[in-house]
Amino acid sequence: MSKRAFISRYWLIYRKLKTTPYTSFDELSSYLQSQVFQLQLDDDLLELNFSIRTFQRDLRELKNLFGIEVLYSRQEKGYYILEDDRLNIHFQRMMEAFEVYNSIHTAQKLEKILLLEKKTALGTEHIAAFIQAIRKKLQVSFNHKKFWDTHSTARLVAPFAIKENQGRWYLIGREVGQQTIKTFGLDRMRNLQLTDTHFEMPVGFDPEAFFRHSFGIIAFETIEPQEIELAFSFPQGNYIKTLPLHPSQEIVFENETELRIRLQLRITYDFEMELMKYGPDLRVLKPQSLIESIKNKHQLAYEHYLQT
Repeated sequence: MSKRAFISRYWLIYRKLKTTPYTSFDELSSYLQSQVFQLQLDDDLLELNFSIRTFQRDLRELKNLFGIEVLYSRQEKGYYILEDDRLNIHFQRMMEAFEVYNSIHTAQKLEKILLLEKKTALGTEHIAAFIQAIRKKLQVSFNHKKFWDTHSTARLVAPFAIKENQGRWYLIGREVGQQTIKTFGLDRMRNLQLTDTHFEMPVGFDPEAFFRHSFGIIAFETIEPQEIELAFSFPQGNYIKTLPLHPSQEIVFENETELRIRLQLRITYDFEMELMKYGPDLRVLKPQSLIESIKNKHQLAYEHYLQT
């Protein structure tokens, strides 16, 4: 069996134990048999003889390759995943990418069954270099161009973390000689170089905490988080429930006509632009400053059409 088939089987084991903890070996074996079509990669099929020995080997590989630890509960008489949110998120993203790769690989010879978006470069070719620089605490140099500038500028940066936001990737770091922590779009970088100069990570800096109250990649620490309440139409509210705007989102009220949610975050330009796209399906309930800002932006948009 190919490496792709092995990895597909690891993913199925993980997915089953994640959704149904304390699953017995016999239940897992039956589940894998029922999902055999997912492991049919070209002419490569799942091993039909899924023995306990094969399963134990899979569990070792899950831990050694991906850091996912599966344990057995004698009390519950089944297997479960030792929870580690960070590892689980990383593994899920890797496996999602792997499933997309498998789908593209399978469908590439068949016309018009897998429709892909045409995308420009996302700067992902820089990620490996930045991970190395962050681990070794090395300053990096690159040319960076902002969307509103016509020319790129040379930057020398101490890199702290890499963040994904709405399909784009960003470097989080501090320019040498400055105090402000900034974000730099990887897709707008050129001439990336790792230097030999080391830097010290700011004491107590936690990238996740830094963005905890931010909607996207704008994280002005001078802006205080606020309590925000939004009301969505019933159809749009169903989307919002399945794809929350922010981790702080909680449902305040819902019925057959609307969904009301509460958020706790900084009100920034990118957040307001996100709200604008919902048009008449959204009503801002609080704070008043956000209500006025969204009203003004809709009014300006309306006035643009009066001129045509």
